[in-house]
Amino acid sequence: MAEVREAIKLRGTTVWYAALNERYGACEAIWEEEGVHYIVWAGATLFQNGDQFKMLIDGLGTA
Repeated sequence: MAEVREAIKLRGTTVWYAALNERYGACEAIWEEEGVHYIVWAGATLFQNGDQFKMLIDGLGTA
């Protein structure tokens, strides 16, 4: 069960974000842009926290 589940504003849209643990992950994000649905998942790690995952999502380029 996720510790964190929230709708956040990134990329000019609503991104549904969940994290098992905000400090270590695993994290996932789901959103839609221009009719295309995106899902990004990152496993638990010592090297990326929830804030860094959100920055990654916000910085992704789309085709």
